[in-house]
Amino acid sequence: MERYATSKLLNVLFTYELGRRLEGTNVAVNAMHPGAVRSNFGKQLSGVGGFVFKYLDFFMRSPEKGAETAIWLASNQLLAGKTRKYYHDLREKRSSRVSYDPALAKKVWDVSTRLTQL
Repeated sequence: MERYATSKLLNVLFTYELGRRLEGTNVAVNAMHPGAVRSNFGKQLSGVGGFVFKYLDFFMRSPEKGAETAIWLASNQLLAGKTRKYYHDLREKRSSRVSYDPALAKKVWDVSTRLTQL
């Protein structure tokens, strides 16, 4: 779970850096959290993690509900020009404190471009 959480932080950092690099263009770049979505993710885990994913499906969102914010972001004309933001449940939220570190975001960008040979 720690690695999963770290990967999500890296996604947000990368998104904010991409948004910074595209400032002044007509491209909006935002991050979003779909919530806990009912899927096959994590069902192969054992222990507490496996229990959570296997038996708490009832409390998780449907895939359709999980996609709501992404669809809203992509189609809402009122959000045109809003960039480098974080959304959850159709609302702008603050992401974690560390996600706003521009030096860390640049480092994530640099490592990503090196690893992808871009």
